[in-house]
Amino acid sequence: LALKKNMSIAVLNVSKEIEIQLSIRCVRGETYSKEQRKKIYSTKKEKIFFFASSRMFAIDALENTLDLSTLDGIVILDAHRCASESSTENLAIQIFRDRQPNGWVKGFCEDADACVRGFNKLTKIVRTLGSTRVMLWPRFEAQVNQYLNKRPAQSEIILAEPTILMRSAQVACIQAMIAASMELKRVTAVRTQSFHSIPSERVDNQIVCGCDSDDIGKYYEDPLERSENILNA
Repeated sequence: LALKKNMSIAVLNVSKEIEIQLSIRCVRGETYSKEQRKKIYSTKKEKIFFFASSRMFAIDALENTLDLSTLDGIVILDAHRCASESSTENLAIQIFRDRQPNGWVKGFCEDADACVRGFNKLTKIVRTLGSTRVMLWPRFEAQVNQYLNKRPAQSEIILAEPTILMRSAQVACIQAMIAASMELKRVTAVRTQSFHSIPSERVDNQIVCGCDSDDIGKYYEDPLERSENILNA
């Protein structure tokens, strides 16, 4: 974002990490009082004002602590929040445009998924910002994937035979899972016909360790029925 000489802007939604990395002074309600914030806004040395949230910007604008006529534009980080009409970012933009008709609004977002999640979300963001252009940059993950595809890693798969102790541990785990499934079936009624048709003697390692083990647990372990069985026991 190129700034012209003597241009004054406000940056909203500045995170704590950015504040520490850039060593900047960020306006927070719990850090500065109203009089201190008004003094910060009135100084001529400050050309860029950083706000921890758009809520703080909206409050100071409504209370005339911040004179919006002195701002040339505002920059909103995490611009995907502008998609909601009830967001404080949307309120901040409306207040700024009402008091500074000639000002500009720009938004930045690092979360690509948040901009496309939902119906026409990117359109809503652009409409709220009043922008006519959307500029996209390749994400860091895409650049890494392109680099790895050019130089694929060479890997070797080594299969090691299990030791006697490893086999014993595997058998013990399977036996424990079978015993747990048998106990669940004993104390809890089976919901579905498919599970109800499974006799107790067929609850073996193929059923327990197969793809149906999660479903068996879900249907066998009914919290309400289990609590009734415990109370009636």
